[in-house]
Amino acid sequence: MSVEEAVDQSPDPGSVSLADRYNILPDKPLPDLDSTSAKAYLVEDEKSENRLFALISDKLLPPRQDILLHMRNLEDPGIMKPIHWGGVFWPELQRRVFVVVLPLPAGGRVMTSLTTRVQPMREEIIIDQFVPPLVAVIKEFHAKGLAHRTIRPDNIYFADAERNEVLLGECFIAPPGSQNPVAFETIPNSQSHPLGRNVGGYAEDLYALGVTLICLLLGRLPGQNIEENALIHMKIEQGSYNALAGKERIPRTIKELLRGILTDNENERWPIEDIELWIDGKRGSPQQPNLPKRGRRPISIGEDSYFTCRSLAHGLYIHRSEAISVIRDAEIENWIQRTVGDEDMAKNFVMALSRARFADSDPNASDMTISWISQALDPEGPVRYKDFRAMPDGLGSYLAHMYSEPGGAQLYADTIFTDLPILVCESQFGEGGPSLSMTKEVEHIRATLKQTDFGGGYRAMSL
Repeated sequence: MSVEEAVDQSPDPGSVSLADRYNILPDKPLPDLDSTSAKAYLVEDEKSENRLFALISDKLLPPRQDILLHMRNLEDPGIMKPIHWGGVFWPELQRRVFVVVLPLPAGGRVMTSLTTRVQPMREEIIIDQFVPPLVAVIKEFHAKGLAHRTIRPDNIYFADAERNEVLLGECFIAPPGSQNPVAFETIPNSQSHPLGRNVGGYAEDLYALGVTLICLLLGRLPGQNIEENALIHMKIEQGSYNALAGKERIPRTIKELLRGILTDNENERWPIEDIELWIDGKRGSPQQPNLPKRGRRPISIGEDSYFTCRSLAHGLYIHRSEAISVIRDAEIENWIQRTVGDEDMAKNFVMALSRARFADSDPNASDMTISWISQALDPEGPVRYKDFRAMPDGLGSYLAHMYSEPGGAQLYADTIFTDLPILVCESQFGEGGPSLSMTKEVEHIRATLKQTDFGGGYRAMSL
């Protein structure tokens, strides 16, 4: 049912009320406004004539309720601000669900789906109509210490019927970045389970903005026909920009911006101030990506070849059945020193290898060895152990998912009680400050998992 058809129909006596004011109409769905993890329905406001709709979370995912109050108070007009939210009993699902009421965008979505092709947009329209308002939203989020984490073309709307005013959509129905395809996520988050991605900051939002702009230029999602792990491999070996747009005809002017915000080194990613200068017309030459050290020859696992330490770490993890023989026989230390030419990484590898356990009597020895080696070769990557993969500040939201999976709660506990989470925190955040905060979070999770009284244990952490 289209928005126009739903609005024109008569009121429904079977509506679901939120706050004794907002009547959500189950028989007036708005599929054109569905999100990845929520269904959209028309809303009637008993106290105003405002055109509203509701997003009903139809998945058992923890919403980002912490960000809703901040969003209501945002000053920037370029984002869809929540009007009200809460829990309601939803007849179709026969359970309570989380619901958010939002203003109805008059112009609909920019792209209805990431799986379809649309007419590519002209560079000048993207630069004039899309870049300034989206950057302004990211800037305000950053100023408040927040991250949107759901910037995609199918989550951007037109506020007006003439389709001139761009409006960024919701970011609170599901955990940060969890609904994004791999293309929109930085390399570390791409390697994580979608529900174990980090909360992130403006660097992650700028990266997603870069991929969004490429989508608008091409009229399609770059790399949409490439398997996820293959795309991650390409990003690591070639750099994100080259993997996503290197073979496309990207206009020179916007190419400078795209290279600046899609660089894989977060410290080299353009700050907001540089982007604003670019918007104001200050142009330069597109920067070349600073790629990781690359070996003269690869290490092969099956049919795949790996030229960098980071890509090898990913390869060992996704090819775990073959990884131990590679670790034993491939002379990785020699490859790092002589072929890649990275003495520091070679030392990391040797230290990790000293932790390795190859004893056949221990059923977890091989998996733990693969985890230590992968972490040494890719210190920026997620915590990886067996089927567990999550970034340090995605551990909380990841537990809700793991608890719902057969054997997931036990695997989560097994991983948390190893040294891996602390080691990853320290390697990514250094000593003190953020690292200390993340370490305390891990210790809090451990303490909660140890509880056996009512309200404790795995279930308490998943609520």
